[in-house]
Amino acid sequence: MAKRSWSIDEVELLKKLWADGFSAEDMVSQFRGKTRNAICGKLRRLGIDATARLKPKRHGPTIRPTRPRPVAELAIINATLPPNQLRKLQGLDETTCRWPLGDPRHDSFCFCGGHAPVEVPYCSAHSSFAYQRS
Repeated sequence: MAKRSWSIDEVELLKKLWADGFSAEDMVSQFRGKTRNAICGKLRRLGIDATARLKPKRHGPTIRPTRPRPVAELAIINATLPPNQLRKLQGLDETTCRWPLGDPRHDSFCFCGGHAPVEVPYCSAHSSFAYQRS
């Protein structure tokens, strides 16, 4: 495909259409052999901010909030784990719960270690927190 440069008339028309509120998509039909990306690139090279007319970003969450996690219930579950069940990383296998407990930067960091089905990384108690329906 031959590269075609922009004529002075095309540049003036591009500026006018942009000032009149046309989008790059709308302008494609006005410029024979030019793509939307070519129009956006020319606007950028002309120093015209093509993002200035975009919708303003919403403040706040962009996803629908799910029900809050019952953190107190999780703390109770973690506090009632038998000490002999807790495992360090080297003690984990495919049937032990890999729910992390504590801060990984501290020596006391460990994993739940409870029984977990082979296809799931967590025990039933921790799975209820990891896999919640929204």
